[in-house]
Amino acid sequence: MVSLTVSDKNIAPEESVTITVTTNLNGTVKVDFPVEFSVDYGLMNGMEQKLDPSSGKIKTYYYVQQSGSFRKEGTHTFYATVDYRGKTYKSNKITLKISAENEDDEENLGYNSKDPIFGVIQAKKTTVYEGECVLLKAKVFSRYNIYFLEGYKPFEADKNAEEHVFQNQRQVVEETKYNGKNMLTFDYGKQLIFPISTGKCKIRPFEMSLRCHTAFFDKTISFKSSSAVLNVKPLPDGAPKTFIGGVGQFKLDQLLGKTKLKQGDVFSLTLVVSGLGNLHNINPPVLNLPNGCVVYGDPERKEEFQFTEEGVEGTMTFLYNIQIGSSGKVDFDAQAISYFDPELEKYVTVRAQPFSLDVEKDASFQPIADHSQDTPAHVGPEMRQGTRKNAGEKEGSNTTLIVGIATPVCLLGLLLFLFMGKRKRKEDEKTAGKTAPLIPAPVAEQTDFWKITQGAIGDNNQFAIVLPKAIIQRLEKQFRQEFLTREKALALLADKDADTAHNLREVIEICDHFRYGFGGTELDTAALFERAKGLLGKI
Repeated sequence: MVSLTVSDKNIAPEESVTITVTTNLNGTVKVDFPVEFSVDYGLMNGMEQKLDPSSGKIKTYYYVQQSGSFRKEGTHTFYATVDYRGKTYKSNKITLKISAENEDDEENLGYNSKDPIFGVIQAKKTTVYEGECVLLKAKVFSRYNIYFLEGYKPFEADKNAEEHVFQNQRQVVEETKYNGKNMLTFDYGKQLIFPISTGKCKIRPFEMSLRCHTAFFDKTISFKSSSAVLNVKPLPDGAPKTFIGGVGQFKLDQLLGKTKLKQGDVFSLTLVVSGLGNLHNINPPVLNLPNGCVVYGDPERKEEFQFTEEGVEGTMTFLYNIQIGSSGKVDFDAQAISYFDPELEKYVTVRAQPFSLDVEKDASFQPIADHSQDTPAHVGPEMRQGTRKNAGEKEGSNTTLIVGIATPVCLLGLLLFLFMGKRKRKEDEKTAGKTAPLIPAPVAEQTDFWKITQGAIGDNNQFAIVLPKAIIQRLEKQFRQEFLTREKALALLADKDADTAHNLREVIEICDHFRYGFGGTELDTAALFERAKGLLGKI
């Protein structure tokens, strides 16, 4: 028996699909993939044993899974084969329709809740304004007991959107009821999305592989979640001139240095914008200054914020250096910023306090003249101060004078250039064959994971992360080679000492179970450390 199945028969170009071959023949599996099929990652294979209710015997099934996508539209038919004991067995044929129309097919956005394991993308809200942040997360439901997570490919937006991925913490599996059935559920892969383009923003599905305990045996199950769609609305027209691009809720504070100045002095004005939203993307506020004041350069910017599940929260500080050219009492209007509040669905303007400065007159102060109207760009100061010639004045004598002076100066420069070149060649000949002393490149100090593990015995989370790394590092030292994966290290050890390799694998799996929340709630770090130490000492 050879069976060929796919996760979805109607898909869009570049949309991920999983192809599975299941057989009861322990042979070589081949799939006649179309040339347009692009592989995402390597083959996944496994074995499953089931009880045949008709015969009462346990049957063994082998499966191979391959994920990938089709690069362009078209209809493709293919099949799989298994070579077993000199014979070739062919599977059923599968026909896939690859079309861009499937991209917006609402039926493809759903999921089959009858599956033993399925996933959905949850969003706090599905209609947002451009620039407004929204939290998305992967939610998984399972009717099987989950041991640990083997692989995860996150969901992603198909349009221009800024994405911030939160670090995955230890996951907690909870019991729940779905459509009247008892199931296990957990959240994973939280992301904060800031849509930039308006219109429909489709969130492509996530993919996950879980190691589960089925009715009789352990099995790796891979699945693809449903999609999600965000409706992104443009910001309304009529934004105030003081709009800084903020979408959320913000406030404005103001800090002022000394208030008694002398004409021509430079003082600092600090504006602090704080709040929650797309704070990290706001523009510097535009100042409203009285006549005679000049801002020097761009404001100094200081960022103090963090990404939270509600948005970016913190402060943005802008420090302006301003020269005051007036004297007497100088009044400054209240500085203002405007932002868009998505809850109120309108622009909001907030203001700081107006203030005054007492400026002492300085008779020696000369304000900078504005030559922007009659002075060309990149002109030196000596030309700006020069006087223009009258239209009727002749310039022939001046031209003759310039040529008479420039010619001997150019000849003198050429002779000096030739002399220096000859001198340089002689110096090069003297230093030929001499090389600078070699400075050895610094060697990066290798992290001692075993030492870190000893110090993390009191921290279960840190211990579960570093102990597997420490074990592999010890094996690398023992075999005097680097291993790209745990499997290669343990496989080499199994060739020499199968029992020790099996026990070390068990220690690593205990750490993984605790780390991903699919095992017990406690971890006996001291005992586990001593066990690993004893096993490594036998090698």
